[in-house]
Amino acid sequence: MAQPQQPPHDLGLFVAEGEEAEWLGSLPWRDRLGRVTEGDFYLVLHRRGGFWTHLYRVADAHGAHSFQVFLERAVAGDARGEARHWLLQQAAAWPRR
Repeated sequence: MAQPQQPPHDLGLFVAEGEEAEWLGSLPWRDRLGRVTEGDFYLVLHRRGGFWTHLYRVADAHGAHSFQVFLERAVAGDARGEARHWLLQQAAAWPRR
């Protein structure tokens, strides 16, 4: 997955100062209703209240300059490698359009 110079979204909604965020790229994703949409994935290491690793999917909403943030996976501790591996496994299992 290619990395842009800056992430495509303002991360201030889900990343606090001092936390680490990594844009993993854009992938098709099947939502809970079975629809396949494109989403940008971010891996975030939160530090408040102990370490938590979250994998977020950010998708465009119906409206100009708006988007939705979905928490797709949460793991206690610094589990960035595990979360990255989980996303790659999910992506490999998706049918191609």
